[in-house]
Amino acid sequence: MVGCSNTAVPETMDCPPTLPGSESLPTLTRDEWVAAQQRDPAIQRIVILKESGKLPTRTKRKTESSEVQRYLNEWQRLSFKSGVLYRSRITGDGNKVHQLVLPRQYRAMVLRGLHDDVGHLGKDRTLDLVRSRFFWPYMARDVETKIKSCERCVRRRMPQGARSVAPLVNIQTSQPMELVCMDYLTLEESKGGISNISGDHRSLHTLCSRNPNPEPDRTDYS
Repeated sequence: MVGCSNTAVPETMDCPPTLPGSESLPTLTRDEWVAAQQRDPAIQRIVILKESGKLPTRTKRKTESSEVQRYLNEWQRLSFKSGVLYRSRITGDGNKVHQLVLPRQYRAMVLRGLHDDVGHLGKDRTLDLVRSRFFWPYMARDVETKIKSCERCVRRRMPQGARSVAPLVNIQTSQPMELVCMDYLTLEESKGGISNISGDHRSLHTLCSRNPNPEPDRTDYS
């Protein structure tokens, strides 16, 4: 389980398919993760220091890159599990989890998997999903940058200066068909080519249906 478990690291480390966005996360063997961490300059530096068991003095830390200094701030929380570097974290409910220290080359992939592929959640929820599995310096900043640059999230965001929406109130109905409403939602396209969902809300009943994506207009205007 990648960055999600405090048990021993299995031979093949991946997130089980029940976890949101896991289908888009990297699935590598233990040796491949070790090699990937060694290819990342900042993580490689931390691995060397941790293996030596010597925390650099404050003076020497200032000569390191900003990313290495961030890792050094987590010195007591960093540990190896079968040669792979992890960071320990105590969750709000008191559970201890181990976050995989993620090399830079996989960070964009993880942000796509835990934001785009799970319905474009907000900053806090996306950050929670990332933190439950991975760790890297400036992670919160990267999540915020990802969401601010996400085309779908930008389109959905209310423009500055827009009027406040009317307050939500309960609408009371006394019989079927007294009130009829329609919701229409567009999600990421599924493997079956479905991305449009409509919901027909009637008094005391709700009907949902999948709507196949329309065929593209192939008219040749040349």
